[in-house]
Amino acid sequence: MNAEPFDPRYPTPISASLNRVQIVDLPGAPPEILGKVGYELLSSKYLREQMQAHLTELDLTPQKLPADERDWPVLLSKCLLSDNVQSRQAAQAMARQFGRNLGYLLRMLKRGNPAARPEWDVAAWEYWRAVRLVTLGGGLTQGMLGQHLIEDAARVFLEAGETPPNLRRSPYGSNLPLIGAARYVPVGWDAALVMDFGGSFVKRARAVYQNDVLIELQCLESVATQYFTAEEAQPLFNFMVETIAATWCCLNRTGSPLASAIPVSLASYVDRDGQPSIVPRSPFSALRTLVDNIQAGLSKAISEQLAQPVQVIFIHDGTAAASAQDFEGDAATIMLGTAIGIGYKPSTDVLHPVHEPVNVTCFGKR
Repeated sequence: MNAEPFDPRYPTPISASLNRVQIVDLPGAPPEILGKVGYELLSSKYLREQMQAHLTELDLTPQKLPADERDWPVLLSKCLLSDNVQSRQAAQAMARQFGRNLGYLLRMLKRGNPAARPEWDVAAWEYWRAVRLVTLGGGLTQGMLGQHLIEDAARVFLEAGETPPNLRRSPYGSNLPLIGAARYVPVGWDAALVMDFGGSFVKRARAVYQNDVLIELQCLESVATQYFTAEEAQPLFNFMVETIAATWCCLNRTGSPLASAIPVSLASYVDRDGQPSIVPRSPFSALRTLVDNIQAGLSKAISEQLAQPVQVIFIHDGTAAASAQDFEGDAATIMLGTAIGIGYKPSTDVLHPVHEPVNVTCFGKR
């Protein structure tokens, strides 16, 4: 397969995704790691499989297991605090291995072996060789599970006699894309609705600005994701319209008027024209079969429901996460959750400044 041009502002699943980066020819990597790809080492599915294989050590029974894969990391975090010494030690070993898996993947990327991802061009590998800062976010970096993630990943480098990049765990966790998306709102507004249609939940928040500086994120209860097959584009379109419009109405009842621009972070790569990238079996790609421009079509449908004009702005969720912080030089933002998300640079140089730390308040149960 020919390499696809790498553009850090507009990554694609072929030119940038880490889920299919393979651990190959990596000195010091244990045999059970070699040949695995990123998704097999750093996803919620990986943690579920590890827990299923060690139920006895974790002092768990089938009756205690969540039906939803997305809740398994929460259960593992509880095991890390267990009064049962065997359960706690087994959970600690799993969390430690999870951090080491991150270290192996980052070493692979920094070494720049094209065999790990033949689809990448030279620019992608050169970018990773130059990366000096890696910010970590996502649900799997939060709580007890993420507490020692950085030191476990860095230890893999140090054991190999290599210098790790500067690793930083974002305090915003899974809200990182919302913080970044809030920076895309045009100046002149005191509040805005920001959305993140992720692989597990739709996260919703009001972004609050003071003198055009982002100061607060008021999070609403997340909505369980309703994604349909690629053959069911219309139900997904309707779900997005209803969710965004309902959230707008909820937030617009109190406080400052909401900006007419609605930044929407998507669990999908986004082309330069704002369209979800065409990816096989992607529900967001399927939306493109409904109208010529899904961003414009969604904006029109929501405007009709609200009886006022609004403009949806699509942002790749990894790019939104990368937009949450300022950094001079080559950097990467990795989101660990249902799968591995990656972002490199904002898709624009015109972003709201941020007052650090942004005050994050949460409403609702999740």
